Amino acid sequence: MPEASEIADWQASVDALREKPALIRAGRAARNWMNLAGVEPADPAGFFVAACLWREKSARRPIALPFWSAPEMHHLRLTRHFGLEWMADYLDTVAAAAIVGLHELERLRQAEQKGSLLSTTARSHLPDAMICVLRAPIVTVNSMAKTLDITPQAALGLLRQLMTAGIVRERTGRASWRAFSLL
Repeated sequence: MPEASEIADWQASVDALREKPALIRAGRAARNWMNLAGVEPADPAGFFVAACLWREKSARRPIALPFWSAPEMHHLRLTRHFGLEWMADYLDTVAAAAIVGLHELERLRQAEQKGSLLSTTARSHLPDAMICVLRAPIVTVNSMAKTLDITPQAALGLLRQLMTAGIVRERTGRASWRAFSLL
């Protein structure tokens, strides 16, 4: 762990970057953190700091920097470089993460569109069940029942309807304690 004086110096270097674009500022702060004595080369704390700085500079944006969505090879490449080459790899990693995020967003939109085509009645919980599976990576019968304030049997029926419609899939392969996710 870095000494308090080193952390203070690092903070001063971050403050000196205030006029830089938010993404560059975040990347340089992360790189400078990882160069401090006592910080492991692959310590994720530097990227956490970068995400916080990105969020601080762009507070109106609801989502922090999606850095961790990038494929692992991009993250590994960062540990081997420094200087301008590191910054280029950092920006490449951010771009790769953004592309992964766009693909995920498209997958969610397609599932949402499929869900909107399902026929429902005025009292149906199916639209709420659809929202539930869109918001969580994994849904269980009990988690859906608790979220929608319905019985587990009703939640299971809703999940079966979503499975029949090709929107969700059972992931555990078990007969009980099953978990579901979007296709």
